[in-house]
Amino acid sequence: MKLYVIGIGPGGADQMTPRALTAIQNSDIIAGYTTYIDLVRPLLGDKEILQTPMKQEIDRCIRARDAALTGKTV
Repeated sequence: MKLYVIGIGPGGADQMTPRALTAIQNSDIIAGYTTYIDLVRPLLGDKEILQTPMKQEIDRCIRARDAALTGKTV
C-alpha cells in the first residue's frame, strides 16, 4: 500500500517536479479534482482514475485511502 500526495504545479509535465512525475508513473490509481485530472490526463495512460468535483475533497480522500488499503498505489 502506498498513497502519494503531490502537487502538479500548473499541470504540464515540464512544470512538475521529478518526484511528482515519478509518483504518477508508479501509481495504479490516480485520485484528484476533475480539473486537475484533465491537466495531467496525457500522463495517465490506462490508469484507474478517482475524480471528484470541487467541494468533495473529503470524499476523494476517503476513496483514495480505501483504494490504497486494497494494496494499490494511489
